[in-house]
Amino acid sequence: MLSTQFPGSTSEDNQQESLPTWENVRPSRQGRSFAGKIFTNQKIECAIDSFKPYKSPGPGRIFPVLLQQGKEELLPHLESIFKASFVLGHIPKNWRDVKVAFIPKTGRRPSDEPKSYRPISLTSFLLKTMEKILDEYIRSQTVSRSPLHPKQFAYQPAKSTTHALHSLVRDIEKTLVTKEVTLCAFLDIDGAFDNTSHESIQRAAQNKGIDLVLINWIKAMLYSRKISASIEDATISVNAIKGCPQGGVLSLLGANMMASFLPGCNQP
Repeated sequence: MLSTQFPGSTSEDNQQESLPTWENVRPSRQGRSFAGKIFTNQKIECAIDSFKPYKSPGPGRIFPVLLQQGKEELLPHLESIFKASFVLGHIPKNWRDVKVAFIPKTGRRPSDEPKSYRPISLTSFLLKTMEKILDEYIRSQTVSRSPLHPKQFAYQPAKSTTHALHSLVRDIEKTLVTKEVTLCAFLDIDGAFDNTSHESIQRAAQNKGIDLVLINWIKAMLYSRKISASIEDATISVNAIKGCPQGGVLSLLGANMMASFLPGCNQP
């Protein structure tokens, strides 16, 4: 199941030599200033409150309600931890563990086929809190300056598959009125989340003008994931060498940015 849903995964440590350890990183003054603008008590509190209190936690078993009830004591410490993680491009060891839950896909599918299930990654809510803050920053700062393609409907606020269908039907109706011909090509990318390379996400972020410090943190998050799945008393763990976690806060934005730079999609 894991080898199918996480192609190329290995039991060996996948952390690339190009990914520096935090001991070798010397945070710049600009990086520290940048972190200070992004991670404030107010933004951390807002991110924590956005989670449903008893949403399924990662392997650390920290439910959002624990963070929400302990905000007064935790916020100063979380601010320091988040800033350090960000400027060092380092993901704390306990945040790297990912527990995968396999959810059956809709429709009548063979129960013995791995592709009949959707792998949902359950990660630490401390990591998710950082992702929430960074996701909001990228959307409000970078994407506002360099918008995604206007006809990109997936995972977009106030857009849905209904809007995509309306857009297609409208174009077809126009050609019927003008007595022209409409040619449609439908492409389904198999395992888009699972097969997306980390390098392609990094290039898309660079093309959008995202700051290098932020890109390095996202790269560290993707490369350092330790994925595990349990069936009864057996647990298997692997390291993913590509893909972005389904259920990850930044995964949707990363997939959308990458799609914006596919051939024919980089211009409105």
